[in-house]
Amino acid sequence: MAGSNQGANNGSNHDDSRSMVDVRLIPDHDSPKDPQEWLAIIQFHCRDLPQLMREGLFWTTSNVLPEFGFYEMLGGKGDAFAFKREWKLKEFVDKLEAQCRWFGSVVVYAHAVQTLSTF
Repeated sequence: MAGSNQGANNGSNHDDSRSMVDVRLIPDHDSPKDPQEWLAIIQFHCRDLPQLMREGLFWTTSNVLPEFGFYEMLGGKGDAFAFKREWKLKEFVDKLEAQCRWFGSVVVYAHAVQTLSTF
């Protein structure tokens, strides 16, 4: 597999040989409703991005690190989001990040905390 295992450390930091992929989602791009009700940002750090693209990136609830998930009140005013919910993901939850082909996070921002409870 391409990529190095530099930075094999405590698992909280990633090494420079990883690519980062950001995916941003909104409920309805064509909606006249502005501001949007929520925004989700999925961010992955991965080793050997071309291989991952060929094989596909799949995750389930078994990839979620529940002890690192949280809600946060941002106190947004006006159009700014007031709440945030975040989950941490890893290819293998029992291994260090440096030992995984990918790790990442899912962050959802919303105007109402009730919206976050649907995710």
